[in-house]
Amino acid sequence: MSTDTNWEINLEATENSELVDLRQFSQQELQELLDEVMQDPGDTGFEWEDGSFYQHDQATFIYTASLQADGSRLLRYYTVYDGWTIYWNLLSYDGQITPEQEQLLLDLVDNTRFTRESVYEAFSASGVSWPFLIGFGILMNFLICCLPILIYRFGVRKAPVERKKAWKIILLYGIAVYLVTNLIFFLIYQGEPMGQAFMPILWCLVDYWVLTGGGKKKAAAVLEPTPGRRCRQCGEELEEGCRYCPRCGCPVEEE
Repeated sequence: MSTDTNWEINLEATENSELVDLRQFSQQELQELLDEVMQDPGDTGFEWEDGSFYQHDQATFIYTASLQADGSRLLRYYTVYDGWTIYWNLLSYDGQITPEQEQLLLDLVDNTRFTRESVYEAFSASGVSWPFLIGFGILMNFLICCLPILIYRFGVRKAPVERKKAWKIILLYGIAVYLVTNLIFFLIYQGEPMGQAFMPILWCLVDYWVLTGGGKKKAAAVLEPTPGRRCRQCGEELEEGCRYCPRCGCPVEEE
């Protein structure tokens, strides 16, 4: 773009198979990406001089400045937008870059226009308080991990569940929830599953408390049958003071 043989500005665009769009990353993730780039010396052994972010009105650009092994200096703005990596490069062969040249490069970046809207929206939590985000996350976890168990316990079975059976239920349901939530994150973000198991484990403990009736005395009593008393429906031996059969959940008639 320049008639001066000592420097030039060029534009590169390549289809990217790894990153889809920089706007899908949070500020922390972008910083980690920049740190990773700045730690890579490259094949030519150049030296990084600067690195930062520049917010275009349609995309987020990463700015880097580097001194090449042959003494040339490269300023670069690049972004990934809808599967394409776009580079604006200012290369000075003698290593000298004037403020006017830097401003020209920035003007070209500012005037870059993407005619097709990206399928990814910018990551932003502006205007939303962290307590709201935390509360919303807890609510969604409750609806996914606990609500079906509540419906089963109080709407379908209507009786406490034996401890062994409760453990089997929450184990199978916990695995199912973990796999489904990871699959959803994978499909939405086109990346690795979140791989976090602590939330399903936490809700499994809550589900166990719900299934067994929520009381230690009730859950323990199920394990100590009293000879002579049996369930009128399935014949299971019943403990003293038991209100429900630990096997079938049938209400126990008071003698």
